[in-house]
Amino acid sequence: MPVHPRTPVLVAHGQVNHREPAQDNTLEPVDLMAAAAREAADARVLEAVDSIRVVNLLSVYYRDPALLLGQRLGVDDFTTRYSGIGGNVPQTLVNRACVDIQRGSADVVLVAGAEMWRTRTQLRAAGQRLTCTAQDDSIPQPEGSNENVPMAGDSEIRIKLDRPAYIYPMFEQALRVSTGESVDDHRTRISELWARFNGVAVQNPHA
Repeated sequence: MPVHPRTPVLVAHGQVNHREPAQDNTLEPVDLMAAAAREAADARVLEAVDSIRVVNLLSVYYRDPALLLGQRLGVDDFTTRYSGIGGNVPQTLVNRACVDIQRGSADVVLVAGAEMWRTRTQLRAAGQRLTCTAQDDSIPQPEGSNENVPMAGDSEIRIKLDRPAYIYPMFEQALRVSTGESVDDHRTRISELWARFNGVAVQNPHA
């Protein structure tokens, strides 16, 4: 059966670890994204990119990081998108890219993300700051940048129930109760699940 010409295809992926001492750092997150993109794909593929979407960055602020990334890569004509905050948004960006390719509103989409929390934390401890390329307010805000979903409501914020370390245990407790498991049985099931993740991670040099 012939494949539809607008069937989305994952061409490649790239990943870069930056573990230089913070005091020797000369890079910023957009540099890491550019390095990962070059590792992932041939220059001819990158030249064909017509849409760049970036996962929300927490360690630095860029008004439109996808624009900077495209400039680093030498892409000529492309649209940009910036996600809201959430653990689901990397997959959401991929899903949306597939839909846009199917619809014909994009041909080659680059999805990227990067963080430098370790470097930022070390620099802050030394009384320094992580520097990054500044973009002024004349840069239009990218599509998607206003799609943040509130992570907590007024009642949660009032009692400071606003951090994963507080909320996720409540999720686990609710799941345990709903399935009728004992604490020991639930702990065993969850530990066995995470052991499988660990089995994959130990084989991954980026983990």
